[in-house]
Formats: sequence, C-alpha cells, structure tokens
Amino acid sequence: APDSDAAWGTNTGFLTHGHDAHGNPLRGTAKWTNSVNFPTPTPSPTPTPTTPPTPRPPKGQVRISEFLPRPHYDWNGDGHADNGDEFIELVNLGPGAVDLDNWLLDDGEGGSKPYEIPETGLLPGHVVVFFASQTHIRLNDGRDTVRLFTPDGRLVDAVSYRAAAWNLSWCRPDWGWGGITYPCWPTPGGAKNVRYDVAAGRPISAPAGARIPVSGQGVHLAGESPQPRSGELPLWAGRLPFGIGRFRWVWVR
Repeated sequence: APDSDAAWGTNTGFLTHGHDAHGNPLRGTAKWTNSVNFPTPTPSPTPTPTTPPTPRPPKGQVRISEFLPRPHYDWNGDGHADNGDEFIELVNLGPGAVDLDNWLLDDGEGGSKPYEIPETGLLPGHVVVFFASQTHIRLNDGRDTVRLFTPDGRLVDAVSYRAAAWNLSWCRPDWGWGGITYPCWPTPGGAKNVRYDVAAGRPISAPAGARIPVSGQGVHLAGESPQPRSGELPLWAGRLPFGIGRFRWVWVR
C-alpha cells in the first residue's frame, strides 16, 4: 500500500490491549504492529548522471607584432623599394593554433579598404607578414592606426602612431605581451631587436634586426655579403636614435 495516513492504526478505546502495571487498560498498541499494512516505501529519485562538458581547445592570442609605414628598402624582395614594402606582421602569442581565414586588416577610419586575409593558419609562436603590395593598405607617414578584426567585426588589436621616420618600424620586442616599441629596425618575419655583444676584430653572424652595441670616438664596421650591397643603418645613443648611418658592403667571394 502507498505510504499514507490510512496505513496506520490508532486505538479507538473500544478495544484495549492489556493493562499496565497499575491495572489500567492500555489504549495504545503496545506489543502490536503500529501499521495496518506495511507501506511500500517511496523510492528516492535516482540522480541523473551529468556528462562533464567537453573542454574547448585553447585559443590563440593574435596580436600586431610589427608594422612599417615608411619603407626605404626592398623589404618584400620584388626588386623595387616603394610603398609596396610597407608591411603589417601578426604573431600568435597563445597556446593554440588560430585560423585567420576572413580576418580583416585595416588602417584608420576613412583610410584604405580593409584587407580580408585568405586561408591562413597561424601556429603558436609563429608570425605572418602582409606587405602592402598584397593588401593595398597604405599606412600614413604622419599619423594612422593599424587594426585587426575577426570575421564578425570584433576588434582584436589596434595600434595608433604618429610621424614615422624612414625605415623604422613599430614592434613588440621579442614578440612579448608588452606594448609596441618605437623605433625598431624592420624585421618582417624575424625576431625583434636581438642584441649581440661584439669585440674588435671578432666577426659575428647577425641577422637583420640585430642590435650591436659599440663605443668609442670612431667606429668602423666591416661586413661580408654574397653580393654587393649598400643601404642605411639606424644609429642609437643608448635607447634613443640619433641618426642614420650609410654603409656599403663589398662582395667577398
């Protein structure tokens, strides 16, 4: 029977069940079953097992790692030093790969047409460079903003800057989480501002973007190159740039 009030018996006084120690009739149910019927206990509800949510894979953190508004060198290697050598570089600082398909690169409001990134995957710690010859984004020499958007229009990163000197870029040193630094020697696709210790007469092999500290009233730099090359090098006094040095390297067979 179900568990209810009807399942329990109560002595009405018409029938007694013996006497107590003083001879008084018992009107309870001493030594008798209190329940007329054994009720069927209501089962406790069994908790429904819950399936733990499937963890999402870690997302990457894409940031603008470097950009060059005013090139004075053939950085994209097409044989011409022109506006097409402007570039925007992105880095993935997160632990997971990022699909950049249909993401948007843009400059400031009212500037160039946004560039829709084609099928591009970016692994953790990797960079990708987009030259103006590809994006047709023209960064102003005076003042502008570099922006990165997701396909749904969400702003991911933006960097505003003022006047730009020839061949000096804005960059995040060592691709860190810190802010954008200026000036940097352009290193599209390379490490940022790697420093080298040098000594007179000891040759070193340094990639583009290396910072070589030197001192003295007169400093002579000699370089070797597989082909004749000339150009410009930025000169710093401590952390402050003070000029551009001309160089010419001879062809060493």
